[in-house]
Amino acid sequence: MAYRVYNPLPVISKFRNPGRGVQSQIVTFSFSFTNAQYVGDPKARSVVIRDTLPAALQYVAGSTACAPPATVNWYDTAWQAVEPAPATVRAIRWTLTNPLPAGASGWTQFQMVIP
Repeated sequence: MAYRVYNPLPVISKFRNPGRGVQSQIVTFSFSFTNAQYVGDPKARSVVIRDTLPAALQYVAGSTACAPPATVNWYDTAWQAVEPAPATVRAIRWTLTNPLPAGASGWTQFQMVIP
């Protein structure tokens, strides 16, 4: 799994549940993040979290979520504002709607199925 975080967010974790699975099982991937930035401007601005999805699994339609609010884009052959067909989704990008204050936390998640 590859992921990228743009803008300083010193604390970020990624989870997969379950860690291993069997055919037709739903796997939930989630990120938790905290803005631990307390020097200078403590708000994290233009926060973008992006994850490249594992090729061996298939994205589950409608499973993308985030708190605090974010704009979500999906990548198939280009970034899309409307969720494409599940089999074509290769990456997901969350762009937080507002700056993340110092000490604030959030999460993102999506699901995939083992074919």
